[in-house]
Amino acid sequence: MRTADVDDPAPAGQSYIERPPVPALAGLVSSVWIQQVSPDADPYTHRNIPNGAIELLCPVGSVPRVVGPLTRPLVEVLAPGTTVVGVRFRPGAAPSVLGLPASELVDLAVETNELWGRSAIALGEHVAGAASPEHALVRLQRHIVGRLDDAPGPDPLVSEAVRRLMPRRTDDGVAVLAAEAGYADQPHLTRECLRLTGLSPRVFLGEAEDHCGCGHDHAAAFMPLLRPRLLPHPARV
Repeated sequence: MRTADVDDPAPAGQSYIERPPVPALAGLVSSVWIQQVSPDADPYTHRNIPNGAIELLCPVGSVPRVVGPLTRPLVEVLAPGTTVVGVRFRPGAAPSVLGLPASELVDLAVETNELWGRSAIALGEHVAGAASPEHALVRLQRHIVGRLDDAPGPDPLVSEAVRRLMPRRTDDGVAVLAAEAGYADQPHLTRECLRLTGLSPRVFLGEAEDHCGCGHDHAAAFMPLLRPRLLPHPARV
C-alpha cells in the first residue's frame, strides 16, 4: 500500500507523515512529522487530542508554537497551502528544552517568541527558507539539538512513570482494553473518550478513518503502543 508522499498530498487534499527523530533527540522526542494541506483543497479541520505530550510545531512561514499538554481536545483549522513540521516530546522531556515547567502550558498554544524572544523569529525564518518540507523538519530538529548543551536532563521520576504506564499485551476487545486501562466498564471508557476527544468512540474512529485512511502515517507515534500486541503469546506450561 502506497503511503502519502509529503511533496504530493493525498487525494483528499492533505497528508500527515510521522517519522522517528534524529538520533540525538531519541531520548527526548517520540516522533516528528510533516503535515500538508494542498493549495486547492478545502480548509482542513485538525483535531489534537490529549496524549500527555508537549509538541513544538512550526507552520512554515510562521513563528513556531508550543502546544500542550492537553486535558481536552484542541481543534484548529489549517488553511489551504499550509505546511506544518513538528516535534512531539516524550512526557517529561519538553521542560528541558523549553525552560519552563509543563504545568505552565496545560491546555495552551503559545508562540515561541513569548518564550525565546527574537531567536524564535529567527528559527521560523530559518525553517521557512528550507528547500523542502523534509529539510524544514531537519532544521527544526537541529535547532532543538542546539538547545540541549545547557539543558538539564528529563525528570527521571516522570520517565519511569511513563514507562510503567505503557500498555502490556492483551487480548483484543474494547471491553478488555477498558478493564486493562483501569476503567470501571466499557461505558466508562466511552465517557472518557467523549471528554478527551469531544466525540463518541464511534464518531471519533469514523473521523479518523476519513482523515487518516487516505495515507496518513502514524507509525512513529503508535508503534510503541502496538509493539506489545505484535509479540507472540508466551508459551503456556
